[in-house]
Amino acid sequence: MQLSDTTNYTGLIQDVVFLITGNSADTLADYTAVDRKRNINKWYQRCHAFILEMMDDWKFHGDWATCPTVVDREEYTFPSSILHINKVEIRYDSGSNDWVEAIPLDERAVGSAISNEDDIFTESSPRYWKPDELSLVFDPIPDTAIDPGVRIWFNKEITELSSDADEPVITEPFHRILSIGAALDYAISKNMTEKTSTLRRELFGTETHPEYGLIEQLKKFYSKRSREKQTRIKPRFQRYK
Repeated sequence: MQLSDTTNYTGLIQDVVFLITGNSADTLADYTAVDRKRNINKWYQRCHAFILEMMDDWKFHGDWATCPTVVDREEYTFPSSILHINKVEIRYDSGSNDWVEAIPLDERAVGSAISNEDDIFTESSPRYWKPDELSLVFDPIPDTAIDPGVRIWFNKEITELSSDADEPVITEPFHRILSIGAALDYAISKNMTEKTSTLRRELFGTETHPEYGLIEQLKKFYSKRSREKQTRIKPRFQRYK
């Protein structure tokens, strides 16, 4: 489903109205299209979080990026659009087959002050940690400038639905989660008890059968997807400095 369709009333924004009033052509003046769009995108973000939680080796909305290593530089800043890092690799030599995986390190696992240590790990088994939310620190510290020298695989933040023709980047059967969720937000705000109960049941199933709800079905679907089934989403080469 696309975000909005004011001709045939088949968009997500119009579906929110249908779920509330039973007529997608109603204006519903106290729930503007702007408010509906905002809540649709809120549920889009929630769906993305559900999918990330349930994925195994298939990387939803995945991407990768590279940057050059700099002699004696230990810290490298990565793109701010990164939501979650999946894997990090680094090269200490310039051969095409010299990539090694850097293992994430819990700073608390190092018994002494990290700042006092010098290359406590080896180039064949490097480690990295995150001093903040936008950078990585490597050990050993690169002693050769190589381009590309660092490669990360990551999940990006999703792009919110904005234009009328925009469609959610999730499987079609689950698009309606967004409009049901936005309708639920309205029903809760207006104390529409029966409507709230109905919409909650559509999303989350019943207490004894949560699997009847679209959210559990979404999680089940994405937890079973494998890398071999991914036929359209391809990694994009991107450099950052």
